[in-house]
Amino acid sequence: MADKTPRADHAIQVLVVDEVRLMGNVTASVLKNESEVQVVGCATTFDEAITMAAQSNIALVSSSLPNNDALALAPALIKAYPGVKVIVTGLTDSETAILQYVEAGVSGYVLRDDSVHKMIATIHAVYAGEAVISPSVAAALMARLAELAEMAKTASGEPPMLPTDGVPDLTPREREVLSLIALGLSNSEIAVRLTLELGTVKNHVHHILEKLNVSSRQDAVAYLAALEDSVSATL
Repeated sequence: MADKTPRADHAIQVLVVDEVRLMGNVTASVLKNESEVQVVGCATTFDEAITMAAQSNIALVSSSLPNNDALALAPALIKAYPGVKVIVTGLTDSETAILQYVEAGVSGYVLRDDSVHKMIATIHAVYAGEAVISPSVAAALMARLAELAEMAKTASGEPPMLPTDGVPDLTPREREVLSLIALGLSNSEIAVRLTLELGTVKNHVHHILEKLNVSSRQDAVAYLAALEDSVSATL
């Protein structure tokens, strides 16, 4: 059993969540060899994970939890402990399956055919604030954002008129914030996801609305989607 008391020399505090305790213990044993990682516990149920996650900053959650608990656990952990980032393990290489976890708030995933090295690299990357998704999943996510933008258009009526001088000059960070707005995240949730101060996120949102010349977050999402569709149609 792993020591549950976090130590100062271990920056990454990992909670392993697997329905099969033996598999959780095997994963914990592998991670013990990492000098920057400490396993703070192994949970086997949704309720155990919620209770034990307070001691962690990374939750390594098996997708094999029964009753679709892994999908429900990700947003529950993030809401209860904003400092915890979730990595889901054991997924098939299916864009649809992966995308639903990304939309639920996970910061990374490990496929069932991935190596131990890949799992450890993902843990380090997510802890460093990187969102770990493949290019194909990123493309699927963008398609999903476009779908949500179309829904926002319908909800808010006619989209704002497009400018005549091309795409507004949003910075990469502003586009990242806008994509999370399109997923329905609040400013606080975006701050946690991007490891930013809440005030910084509010400033980004203000600049986005100002650059797009719109008055609401929903209009900003609909505006950019319509603009990008317009630009794509000319290519």
